[in-house]
Amino acid sequence: MTPCENYLRAFLKETKWLSTHDFMKIALQDPKYGYYAQQQAIGVQNDFITAPEISQLFGETLGFWLLSRWEQLGCPSPFILLELGPGRGTLLTDLLRIASQKNDFINGLHLYLVDINPHLKENQKAALSKYKPQWFDSLADALEMSQELPMFIIANEFLDAFPIHQYELTSSGWYERGVHINSQDKLAFSLNETSLDFMNISFPHPLKPGDIYEICPEAINIIQQIGSYLNQHQGTALFIDYGYTEGIGDTFQALYKHQYISPFDHLGEADLTAHVNFNMLIKTLNKFPTLIKYIALQSDFLKSWGIEMWTEKLMQNASLSQKNSMVKGLNRLLSTYQMGSLFKVLEVYTAC
Repeated sequence: MTPCENYLRAFLKETKWLSTHDFMKIALQDPKYGYYAQQQAIGVQNDFITAPEISQLFGETLGFWLLSRWEQLGCPSPFILLELGPGRGTLLTDLLRIASQKNDFINGLHLYLVDINPHLKENQKAALSKYKPQWFDSLADALEMSQELPMFIIANEFLDAFPIHQYELTSSGWYERGVHINSQDKLAFSLNETSLDFMNISFPHPLKPGDIYEICPEAINIIQQIGSYLNQHQGTALFIDYGYTEGIGDTFQALYKHQYISPFDHLGEADLTAHVNFNMLIKTLNKFPTLIKYIALQSDFLKSWGIEMWTEKLMQNASLSQKNSMVKGLNRLLSTYQMGSLFKVLEVYTAC
């Protein structure tokens, strides 16, 4: 039994029940026992591999995207490049390798990083020190220090890390799903009454008992803050995550050393995530009608920004092993059966 599970059990003995949201929040974010406070989660030897760790092609393609958006806004200087959850700094390293070809871009760059993981911050310092980054514990802190400068925001596999509320439809109505200690002294799911009003929520198809509806208030809040900022100032935000645009269902999952496990196992050691509801994010952004926004499959987005042509160019001077590595990485990023369709891209930006 992990220290995090012991802590959660002691908590449940007092409260008797925790919502899925609060259970996830403790398991992920508790400053002493939470997963993100103590784990270095990214990489082959750890829990998951993100797109930047798969291939440099991902970050470099985003470099071309960013340069284009920056130029479309008139090459503002100074400006802020902000990454939410920068991991080991790999994405920005690859992105800035491309963007640094423009001296005016680098000269005007103020690099902001939002992260709470002390282990990953050390990686970021090692990878990005020449760009003199500034670290913040929250998006709100970063926006407060922005001096209303034009801002370009990137969030890759960031929103899936926030806790979700789950609601289950039963024969007698909606109930909130949560966690308790059952009669066998095991952690288990159970239902509790909810005050959430479902009358104003539209669903894509008729529902049946057992269907689960998920809400991520923190993700909505992040989108609200960014939408408000971009509505008043110039900039662009790009969100890349695994998720869905329609439908409902149970997407709560746990990942431990690249294997899916029960969310009650290896608490504090396993990454707990849920798929991102992109449709809900778009609805939040609709409050800002001046912003341009769209959703695309990751494969379509990367192709539209030239990842295949860039790969062909790099392969001209590559060794056989490098070519094989690039082809393998490209396939993983674009394939329908891997990341190409499951991962979605949401871009929101101010009109030029």
